Amino acid sequence: MSTAGTTTPTDPHPQYLHHLLQIVHTNLQHQADWHSLSIHTSPSLPRPLISGIPPEGTKKEWVLPVNLREKWSLRKWAEVFDALPEMDEDGDGGEEKVKEKEGRKLMMGVVSDDSTVVYYVVGEGAVKPKQN
Repeated sequence: MSTAGTTTPTDPHPQYLHHLLQIVHTNLQHQADWHSLSIHTSPSLPRPLISGIPPEGTKKEWVLPVNLREKWSLRKWAEVFDALPEMDEDGDGGEEKVKEKEGRKLMMGVVSDDSTVVYYVVGEGAVKPKQN
């Protein structure tokens, strides 16, 4: 009997999501040189997320681990983006205000069958292209 999709009372997320989380976390830490990495598995989240600071960055960014074969709908994206402001760690709403002004975004860490990880930036809503 397979337990790949099972959850526990203390952890609402299926085990396969934790496997993806571990692969992306290891990649961010050892290959991409991110620091201040944290794993977020709150029951209020539709999926586990990773937060951290990129090597050249100063602001915390969010990473959503996904499998290459997963299909994403607008509803699933909305659930993830709606959960982001609830996770502000400082509690003063300052980061949330910045997110509203700049538009919320996160990195999607796509894991292939051979554990290769590719990252894509995903923004909420319509994003104006940069002017050259």
